[in-house]
Amino acid sequence: MKQWKIEKRKVSELKFYPGNPRKISKEMLEKLKNSIREFGAVEPLVINPRNEVIGGNQRLKALRELGIEEVDCIVVDLPKSKEKALNIALNKIQGEFDEDLLRLFLIDIELPDFDLTGLEDVFKEKCGNIEEYFSEIEPKPYKKFHILLSFDIDAYVRQIDKINEFINSLEGVEVEKSQN
Repeated sequence: MKQWKIEKRKVSELKFYPGNPRKISKEMLEKLKNSIREFGAVEPLVINPRNEVIGGNQRLKALRELGIEEVDCIVVDLPKSKEKALNIALNKIQGEFDEDLLRLFLIDIELPDFDLTGLEDVFKEKCGNIEEYFSEIEPKPYKKFHILLSFDIDAYVRQIDKINEFINSLEGVEVEKSQN
C-alpha cells in the first residue's frame, strides 16, 4: 500500500523538523553543498503534509545556503510516532563499506572528483593529507592506483602473492592459442 507521493516544493516553504536530533559540522555541511553543486539535489527530501522535513534536514540547510529554490520531496502522511521513527531510521540505518570492493570501485574516480565522495577523512586517517600523498605521484593513472593501495597494503600484497602463486602453478603447462 503506497503511503507517499513525490512532489516539487519551494525550499522557502519547507520547515526543519521540530526537535530533529541530527546535526552536521560546518565542514560536513560544506562537503554536502559541494556535492549538491556538482550533482544537484538528486535525493528527494522526505516531508509530511505540513512541509516539515522528516528526512533531509541537513540537505535543506545546504539547499537554502546555496539558494536553490525548488526541490523534489517525498510526501508521507504518517502518525507523529511513525514520523519520528522514520526520521531516526533515515539517519541511523546505514550500511558500511566492504573495503575490498570499495578499492575496486574507486579505480575510475579521478582525484578532483574524489573530493566529492566525502571519503577524504578515511584517507587522512589511513595515510595523512591526501593532497600531499598524491603530490609526488605521476603520471595520473598511478594516482588512482595509489588510492587503492592506501586502504590496505597488506590486502594488496596478499592479492599479488595469490597471482604469483597462480602464475607459478602454470609453469610447464601448454596453453592452446585461439585462432580468432
